[in-house]
Amino acid sequence: MPDLSLGIRLYSESDRCGCLAVFDANVPEDFRDFEREGFEGFLDDLPGPYLVGTLGAKIIGCGGYAIDDSSTVSMCWGMVSPEYQKRGFGRQLLLKRLELAVRAVDCKTVRLTTSHRVKGFFERMGFVVVSRKTAGIAEGLDECEMVLDVSTELKNGFRAG
Repeated sequence: MPDLSLGIRLYSESDRCGCLAVFDANVPEDFRDFEREGFEGFLDDLPGPYLVGTLGAKIIGCGGYAIDDSSTVSMCWGMVSPEYQKRGFGRQLLLKRLELAVRAVDCKTVRLTTSHRVKGFFERMGFVVVSRKTAGIAEGLDECEMVLDVSTELKNGFRAG
């Protein structure tokens, strides 16, 4: 029987193809083709720690964070291959990113931008929508800016998702 526990580790250049495959698997539902170039550029010049989630040797998810200032962190390019979504892997990856970010700085606020299609996942984790722009990412894909008050969520032990 295959191992179904998610391994989470830091990204290395050898993970590039696996992360791009995860991105490609999420087109066109959650990303658009034109965004791939931006993701490739991001992988070439990471603004902070980037993690990969693996099942065995297969990369099934990835995501990172960047430190904006001494109290604010932004989540960056988080995604899970569609065939592995709704199994808790995205939650595990997000919680690991939050844990590392909170340890790295005196983080009070976490920000992210996502689509309306995935905002419910982040809402279940305690994030709140602060703005929504219709077709802000592309036609049919609204852009949602979300924030998380870390001090409140740390007291709550983060939401169950």
